[in-house]
Amino acid sequence: MARRRPTQEERKAKTRERLLDSAERVCRKLGYHAASVEEIAERAGYSTGAVYAHFRGKDDLVLAVVERRLERQAAEIATATADRRGDDRLAAGAELWTAVLRSDRDFIVFFVELWAVAVRDRALRVRLAAANRRIRSALGELIASEAAAAGEDAPPASAERLALALDVIADGFALHRIADPDGVPEEHLATYLRWLVTGARADLEREPPD
Repeated sequence: MARRRPTQEERKAKTRERLLDSAERVCRKLGYHAASVEEIAERAGYSTGAVYAHFRGKDDLVLAVVERRLERQAAEIATATADRRGDDRLAAGAELWTAVLRSDRDFIVFFVELWAVAVRDRALRVRLAAANRRIRSALGELIASEAAAAGEDAPPASAERLALALDVIADGFALHRIADPDGVPEEHLATYLRWLVTGARADLEREPPD
């Protein structure tokens, strides 16, 4: 039986994925500033023309790497916490994040570098912020589903605010953990998240729904 030849769209999708894989490896190794379109293309086995055929330039390519990574991360969080409830769910999420910090520190450092650049670049900032909002939205849906399963009447706005707070704590923890691993034990993250959620629940009990 003759093998089916890939369609043009399939070939384009494969090329795009290979470029994204190469860009992620280069950015991990060199960081945002030192990563070049030329090296990314060469490591993927393509010319720079292939990069510009699929992306508007280096920033577009790098942001696509981050967006893909955040989408995968959201899916991983959903899978890791799917069968957990309450503190067990928080512990599962904390373990997933600390595992990322252990196994992929270079990507986190690259992401911090990119975020610092984006603060001064509006186009980068808008798109990066949008990508972060998508993962917070997914986290908010998990929080809302947890509340519904527990029979709690938590308004959507509360789930969104709690998702933002969890995201801020996780990102801040990553920054300090990378800079001072001895002073920021990874096992503390689950405790910090539990403190946050416990306080949020207490506030919700005191305040009327939005």
